[in-house]
Amino acid sequence: MIHFNRKSIYSILAFSAIIFSFLLASISMSLPAQARVEVIDTTIESQLSDATDTPLENSEEASLVEIDLTPSQWYRSLLGSDKLSLEGITGEGVTVAVLADGVDDRHPDLIGQVLPGYDATTRLKIKAGANHGFYDAGVTGTFQSVMIAGDADGLGLTGIAPGAKILPVIVDGSTGSLRDNDVAAGIDWAVANGAQLITLAIGIAEGPTDQDATATCAAVSRARKANVLTFVPSQNDELLSAAQFLPASCVDSIVVTAVSENLSNQSKRLIIGNPTFTAPGFSITSGLQGEDWLPYTTSISSNWAAISAAGAAALVLQKSPTVDIINLLSSTATDIGIKGADPIFGQGLIDAYAAVHSTNAASLEMRLRAVSSFSVPVIVSASRDGSGQSSISWEPPFGVPVISYEVLAYQFSDKTWKVTSFPFGGNDVRGLIAVDLHINTYITVVAKTADNDRVSAPINSSEYDPAEPLHTRDADEAAVTAVTSSWVSNGILVEVVSNDSTRPWELIVIDLSSGEIVKKFKISGSSSSRIVSYSGYDKMRTKPLLIGAGIGRNGIDTYLLPQYGIAGSVVAAGKSRAGISGFVTCSDDENITCGSRLIPEGTILSIKDRKSGKTLASARVRSDNGFFAVWSHTSLKYDIIILSPNGEHSMRLEGSFWYR
Repeated sequence: MIHFNRKSIYSILAFSAIIFSFLLASISMSLPAQARVEVIDTTIESQLSDATDTPLENSEEASLVEIDLTPSQWYRSLLGSDKLSLEGITGEGVTVAVLADGVDDRHPDLIGQVLPGYDATTRLKIKAGANHGFYDAGVTGTFQSVMIAGDADGLGLTGIAPGAKILPVIVDGSTGSLRDNDVAAGIDWAVANGAQLITLAIGIAEGPTDQDATATCAAVSRARKANVLTFVPSQNDELLSAAQFLPASCVDSIVVTAVSENLSNQSKRLIIGNPTFTAPGFSITSGLQGEDWLPYTTSISSNWAAISAAGAAALVLQKSPTVDIINLLSSTATDIGIKGADPIFGQGLIDAYAAVHSTNAASLEMRLRAVSSFSVPVIVSASRDGSGQSSISWEPPFGVPVISYEVLAYQFSDKTWKVTSFPFGGNDVRGLIAVDLHINTYITVVAKTADNDRVSAPINSSEYDPAEPLHTRDADEAAVTAVTSSWVSNGILVEVVSNDSTRPWELIVIDLSSGEIVKKFKISGSSSSRIVSYSGYDKMRTKPLLIGAGIGRNGIDTYLLPQYGIAGSVVAAGKSRAGISGFVTCSDDENITCGSRLIPEGTILSIKDRKSGKTLASARVRSDNGFFAVWSHTSLKYDIIILSPNGEHSMRLEGSFWYR
């Protein structure tokens, strides 16, 4: 999540803001408040409102919107923290260290909830009462903190454990990169300064890194020995850091998988490590940093499961300070996958209420019914056309029939908020409203059901969707309006359409398997295409890529599937024989690890030694898309290519093996 506000257009994570701002439109930017951040598996969708400092009507500043948003916090009800609060179980006396990019302790739901903290990137302490973040940061840290310990004053949001205290620790600071030793130092400091639980869900807000988590894992283990648990997400949500920094791989991390309201894991990213259990992690409404009059945002990110679990653990700790939290949460969790230790969902879906009261795990059916009783609509996107109309789309509440919808638009005028209603049918999930959604406006969607009205969390920014053509509202601004990318013999051909040939455009290539930016260019506006050079056997041809092109913040991201539909590895097949085992991968565009072509069953593949050109063997593609071939070997190392009849070949495969 990246956030811009009217008073401070902050450098995106100290990471080449100008070059990458068009890409990071797919992360989440809004002005003055973030509308909705949506994290998918391989990149991040976001919303972007105007980056201009447009004054409000009559030059009046809108006052802070103070409304009760707890009905939109489905995750509190699913965990049972709403019922526990009525019993006085709020996490009081428990300290949770939030290791992230800082915490904005001026947020209206965090006043008095945040302790003095520490900046592990500078090794300096942070005083309470200040914005615990670098520049305009604190994006993920504030979100996590409100989610855990937002105060229960009946306005805004209430945390899972509203009685807990937040110990802010900056591990991703203004240095511009995430460093393993800084994270480790932050964990050690948190343990030494009273943390009872730690969240390490850095996610998409950190700077780039090429480091692994060696020091971090050692610190997690030291914390575990001191009876301080570190909660991390089971799926790596990071876009800007290398894939080897994986706290979920630490042996002593508490690894948590995210589920949505339908109790499924929406992310297609790989599960890392061995999940301990599962918790709510998608469509989470929480706090937004900065001085905005609508300081809330809704985010889909597998990161937030770790925060849900930490909040639940805080509730258990208040009731039973010496209990084995992991065993208790596991034994009372609802089984939602394979019975027992599931490779995706671990021991099951956490139920804080059951854990506190040591009751039996609720059934999956009971949990689903509970979700449907408090689910609300979620606004997916909003875009304005610049001529007085806005397009709104939303997701219906889960598991409940809707009679009709009503979109309520609140506009600030003459020092008051005035509301206009726009009715829609019960089957509608999108529509146009005659309102220019802008800085002095916010909207909610109301779902009218047989039992009650269910109100979405509000938004007050317009969407910029990088996967779609340019919105009309940006027509008077320079922008790349169309992008195509394709593999060619000498690399990637990227072609663009721009509405201003006098402006240079930026091009970046991201390796989605690692999250790293691997190429970046600035190209003259007079040129509408660019070849990104890659040799015929370059490993990038076997990877899913994101191609982003734009002018400033106005751009488009496109996915480029791997060129090759073949993958394999050289294996030993006895003392005097070698072989290759592999698959021809699929062309399903929902699975970005697939190749861009499907090689049909029965196709004969030729296996050749690249250096000599000698054909080593042939293989037929099986019904399971696999293939296998063996040959008499004369070497323990092979440098081969695989050819299909149409000439498609894999990358250069360098295989070495031992045999007995």
